[in-house]
Amino acid sequence: MKKNVLLFISVSLLFILVACSGEEKMTKPQYTVEEAVNDGHIVVQHLSQNFDEVRLDGKLETKQLKKIFEFKKMAEQGKKTEVKITIFNKNGTYVTSKLNFNGEKYVFENNFTGYKYPEGTFTCDYFTLRHGTAGLQTCKNKDGKQLNRVTVLLGEIDKFKELEREILP
Repeated sequence: MKKNVLLFISVSLLFILVACSGEEKMTKPQYTVEEAVNDGHIVVQHLSQNFDEVRLDGKLETKQLKKIFEFKKMAEQGKKTEVKITIFNKNGTYVTSKLNFNGEKYVFENNFTGYKYPEGTFTCDYFTLRHGTAGLQTCKNKDGKQLNRVTVLLGEIDKFKELEREILP
């Protein structure tokens, strides 16, 4: 009888622990734009689920876009530098990618496939900022496959022009 009671209590405790841990995961708060900004990320918010509307019609908003221009300036001076980019889709999902310059090459850890480039790490020779796009050129993935261009982020063209005049010579 004591064994049955002990077994019942053990199973009940195990069930409670499993149920509580699952509940914690379900109620874990979503990462927010404000948190990404506070963490120092460049933030891109897509205002449409349609890629062409984001790319062609500019249905997006950026925060801390200045950081990508500062990144470029540091890299052009040969200084090691890094930025994190968090892209929020209209449905609330988000992805964070990382771009760094190691003193010789640009290394992009891409976790966002919405710009029609695969996930993965790309090592690239050139970094460009033009017409609302931050991009990399002459890239190779970890398997050595060559890609001519990889998009890092899209931004507002007006902000790009203003920041280019302010930060870059």
